[in-house]
Amino acid sequence: MQCKQCAKANSDDHRFCFNCGAALTVNRQALAAPGRGGSPGEGERRHLTVMFCDVVDSTALSMQYDPEDLREIIRSFQDICVGVVERYEGFVAQHLGDGLLIYFGYPLAHEENSERAVHAGLGIIEALGTLQPRPGLRLQVRIGIATGPIVIGDLVSAGANIEKVAVGQTPNLAARLQGLAAPNTVVISPHTYRMLGQRFECRELGIHTLKGIPEPVLVREVTRQRDRQSRFVAAHGMSVMPLVGRREEMALLEERTRQAAAGHGQIVLLRGEAGIGKSRVTRALVERLCAQHAVVPIELQCSPYYNQSALFPVIEWLREEIFSSADAAEAGQKWALLDRFLDRTTLDKTQAASLLAMLLSVPLPTGHPALNLTLERQKQLTLQYLASLFRQLSPSPPALMVVEDLHWADPSTLELIRVWMEEAADSPSFMLLTSRPDFSPPWPIQNNFTSLDIGRLPDAQSMELVRLAAGDAKLSESMLRQLMKKSDNVPLYLEVLTKQIVLTNQESASKGLSPDQPEFLDSEIPESLQDALMARLDRMNDTKSVAQVAAILGRDFDGKMLEACWTGTREALHCGLEQLCKADLLQARGDFAKGLHQFKHALIRDAAYNSMLKRSCETLHRQVAEVMERVFPDIAVRQPVVLAQH
Repeated sequence: MQCKQCAKANSDDHRFCFNCGAALTVNRQALAAPGRGGSPGEGERRHLTVMFCDVVDSTALSMQYDPEDLREIIRSFQDICVGVVERYEGFVAQHLGDGLLIYFGYPLAHEENSERAVHAGLGIIEALGTLQPRPGLRLQVRIGIATGPIVIGDLVSAGANIEKVAVGQTPNLAARLQGLAAPNTVVISPHTYRMLGQRFECRELGIHTLKGIPEPVLVREVTRQRDRQSRFVAAHGMSVMPLVGRREEMALLEERTRQAAAGHGQIVLLRGEAGIGKSRVTRALVERLCAQHAVVPIELQCSPYYNQSALFPVIEWLREEIFSSADAAEAGQKWALLDRFLDRTTLDKTQAASLLAMLLSVPLPTGHPALNLTLERQKQLTLQYLASLFRQLSPSPPALMVVEDLHWADPSTLELIRVWMEEAADSPSFMLLTSRPDFSPPWPIQNNFTSLDIGRLPDAQSMELVRLAAGDAKLSESMLRQLMKKSDNVPLYLEVLTKQIVLTNQESASKGLSPDQPEFLDSEIPESLQDALMARLDRMNDTKSVAQVAAILGRDFDGKMLEACWTGTREALHCGLEQLCKADLLQARGDFAKGLHQFKHALIRDAAYNSMLKRSCETLHRQVAEVMERVFPDIAVRQPVVLAQH
């Protein structure tokens, strides 16, 4: 590659110019992943979280160290940052001298991209605490994070070297925030703060006027991650609307808890798509059992960040249960607290304490007998002790254990559940599991196991949920019908869309405009849903282009019309439609061979449509109109409004 500073050629594996030492900013991740961003010159609209991180006092370092030494120091810093960012599946877009530009939400969107960015920022600061690239040298970093809409594509091209650049206000805001950050702190934008929910503690740094940003910005610094909590509580806080509907589901769950309390252990798996209400049903059951039977639940939360970390949700729960009530910074204190914790059980303290200490990385005290066990035997005993531990900690039957989001569970946690299930049949215990539809239980199905699928709400209950979400605001009947159509009666979509409409109406009324207009539902997808919707589309890789072209035709479309507008191969189109149906993004209407399809959710169609550049949409709409007039003239005559729309 060619250095922009000295114009000398360098090998592709260099981060810095071999001749002058300047940073080489070519985007190697983009080059290593062809097909993610389309052909050169193309781009797409995204909802992105952008991070800028930079070494503190790099100018002073350049005066203190030889350029060759400085190069190695900066490289060690960047290696640390890249390692942490990759753990949270961020995308290092550019190496900017002594800093990095990082995207969360591109080329693959994930749920909660803002949360991933903040986790990465705090992780970088923690990792730098152990880095000492030269004797006595400790590097510090400033980090700025902003979230918002951008356009991303191949903006800079020089021969074979292409940079994927995000254009819009969001990257500029992240850069300005980074400049405000104190050493070893993470500073975030208001949009990022809203997206984080209750997951982190923050402190306000005041309102700042930033260069190039039209409106003053309320800046916040992230101080720490909040104590362990379920994703549902983290997203909604403790203020949650009453449970709407789900009477049959709750009746079945309460019947299973009665069987468990009678000594016939039960396991129930709640399955359903994202936003369908699994966690809300779980909260309702836990609250009822706590009120009626003084049950103290053990709640484990699986995480997409640690799905390869053995027993991660168990370890997180144990650490909070054992160590959070006291200052346990010293290893000796931790051992004493662990010993006191085991007094609540009838387990063999000598062996159980050693196994749990190893699990929690607590050093054994001097003189404590070592366990001479094979690794396999150590694992078996640990799982057995944990299974017994969970049952014994419950003050009254049934012992209640909740494990949420099994689709993210690590293999060891799934194995623990299997052990727990095997020993639970003849005990007063109840295990409630939640997962998305693509999760298949890896254990043998037993008589005490129930799989309960959660579906969409009926119309009447959807109306009730909308009225609760709207509060004192009054929505017209036409708006209610649109909300139900747009959300497909998925509770999360209903709640979020309703609150957005209420907010839009309030803002319009404050400006003297007429509120409650149907077109308000054609606005952008609510920010809290964008990441999750795009994540589903991005997982389809190249098949996403089929969804995008289909989105031009509308939520319902004819496969023959799509085929006439498709510029790729027929095989690629049919394969794409089949994969989109398997992924539950599309569904065939009637006989698959007839080619009539529908997007499973209207918001999925909107996400696919809104991800395209405006000029790409215009080109495709014009192409559809021409195809209708040339190939399907009967449709153009029968449906002139559809033709006019394109």
